Amino acid sequence: MHAVVVKDSNVPSQAGSDLLGAPRRVFSISLDYKPEWDALRGLELGVSYYYASAAEATLPTVYGFTLAPQQMLGASLGYRFDEHWKLDVNASNLTDRPNFTSSGALYRGEPRSVSATLSFKY
Repeated sequence: MHAVVVKDSNVPSQAGSDLLGAPRRVFSISLDYKPEWDALRGLELGVSYYYASAAEATLPTVYGFTLAPQQMLGASLGYRFDEHWKLDVNASNLTDRPNFTSSGALYRGEPRSVSATLSFKY
């Protein structure tokens, strides 16, 4: 995707420039694995990677800067105890990389986070 401003009523000089805060390239990949061995039956493992290329952080008519590419690594671990109970643990931004986003102002992205979910299916 290459988002470009076609028309802007507030800042006409922005026409033809990249959309503020929108990277040109974004991709994400996730791999999940469920072992079939009896000793590990019920276990689920996962890993994910997210990348977004550099993006303009300020309007082209203003002296500004470009945001660095964003990268995040995630992991998941799940275990199904039986047909009713399941435990999931998920972690995102494992490297705690300081990713930034912008919509005219600078915002720090999500820090490292870990969550756990215990679910019951009836």
